Amino acid sequence: MRSGYLVFFQCPTHFVITRAARFAIEGGVYIYVGSCGNSCTKRVLRHLERPRVKKWHVDYLECTSLYAVISRKSENELARCLEEICIPIVGFGSTDSRQALGHLFKCEPTRVLNSDCVRR
Repeated sequence: MRSGYLVFFQCPTHFVITRAARFAIEGGVYIYVGSCGNSCTKRVLRHLERPRVKKWHVDYLECTSLYAVISRKSENELARCLEEICIPIVGFGSTDSRQALGHLFKCEPTRVLNSDCVRR
């Protein structure tokens, strides 16, 4: 099973406009859920460093990266867990996974860090 990760962002109010979709982002803290295999550190660092080349929905966020948490839980497990305690941005970052409403969530960090979502 592939590991999952959470990247926390501080975001201003803005619209994320990708090639295929538009998402309204209100100011606040957002958590992006992703998956990684052997290159987990590399993938997470890419999100924290905010790449110039836009490949995934998360690359289009006009936000400041805060920190990341790597989990033994899968991307889908994390997303389903966050759906219960956070507000999902429906369709964001989940085009390859129909099991979750989205992979970006507006949420208070302490709510997530103190939840069973990040504990095994």
